[in-house]
Amino acid sequence: MRKTDPLIDIFKKNKERIDILGKAWDIFYFEGRAPDVGKRRENFIVEMLRKELSHFIKSVNQALDTERNWDIEITFQDDSTKRYSIKTTEGFSNVKIAWDGFPTKDRILTFNFQADIFYIARNKDKIILCVIDLEKLRDLQREVEKNESKLGEYYSLPNSNTNPRGFGLESSTVKRLIELSKEEENYLEIDYKPFPVELILKAKEEYFKGWYDLIKELIEKYQQ
Repeated sequence: MRKTDPLIDIFKKNKERIDILGKAWDIFYFEGRAPDVGKRRENFIVEMLRKELSHFIKSVNQALDTERNWDIEITFQDDSTKRYSIKTTEGFSNVKIAWDGFPTKDRILTFNFQADIFYIARNKDKIILCVIDLEKLRDLQREVEKNESKLGEYYSLPNSNTNPRGFGLESSTVKRLIELSKEEENYLEIDYKPFPVELILKAKEEYFKGWYDLIKELIEKYQQ
């Protein structure tokens, strides 16, 4: 039986750290929604791991933007190292796997999954964290290889009137993978208090003032 993922194990012992994700979720939308919100969430999660869980994690290295198969590499306190692909969604929606290339059957079946998925979702008043096993992703590919009719059932393909590149996992597939993560105890959810709606506008104004000041400070600090 597979052991509980080390990252999930850390969060299970430090559930109070997850609350910050719930409180920050609305702030991620201040700069707009799709498609950049996913990258903003990822950057925040990386800094959260570094700052909030430094007693359990030695280092978090973020992949270059050109890397397609993993997003972060974590070195734990026992010196073990593991890579994850980070996926975040609002509710249990489709999850994008590849952003480039055309979604032919061969491309989907030969896509080289190389890391477990660290999946975070906000679903109503809950924050859900789970780790989706790499082998479960490869099992999907093998199922489609045996039965091609499952391609459209498992995978989310671009509509003809949108950008025809890339592909993802259907929301029903995501839910199925989450259930498998639950069985392996690689799942965690907590209730959280959302950011007060009546303070969103005020917080947004302060956010952009602080954002401007930070950029100006960096320019002055590092300019040649």
